[in-house]
Amino acid sequence: MFWCKKNNSRSDHLVSAGKARAKGNKKKAITLYQKMLEESPDAHEIHQKLAPLFAETRQFAASWASFKMVAEYYEGINHPDKAISMYSQATRYIPKECNAWEKFAALQHKKGHKVEALKTLLTGRGNFKERKYRYEAIRLLQKAWKLKPWDFQLSVDLARLLVKIKEKEKALKLLRGLAERQRDKNLR
Repeated sequence: MFWCKKNNSRSDHLVSAGKARAKGNKKKAITLYQKMLEESPDAHEIHQKLAPLFAETRQFAASWASFKMVAEYYEGINHPDKAISMYSQATRYIPKECNAWEKFAALQHKKGHKVEALKTLLTGRGNFKERKYRYEAIRLLQKAWKLKPWDFQLSVDLARLLVKIKEKEKALKLLRGLAERQRDKNLR
């Protein structure tokens, strides 16, 4: 009989959290979901509800941890489409999380969707334009470059960023290689 009370408590928390969320009381919903996680920390369905709430309350690290946990759960049970969906949501809720963009693109590429993976990386790069995000932008561009080497725009963007972080030799090497391959195409 004691276990029935726990189940009622869990379902009560679930209903209450859903109502709080519907009313816009995100902090209360988070608190109730976290109480449920105390009993079962790996409950992916709770993390799935918590991840967007964390992001909406600017708790980005917690949000990413929840999104990642759910995506890895789906990967583990061989549901890559659901994992891709979770990473896609993560990039919408926390666009400054470089790891989300990388994981999203990696799964797309693994499924054979090279063009979508490239598009994801380049879209992600657009979120890292400020000076403090140069290294994240370079990481995404380097991964994109591996998918589409010697693309003119991609290579020039990467070279510009490399120069800005004092990697002039790498930038020159990249531009020389691009010049050899692009002879009369885009060079003036």
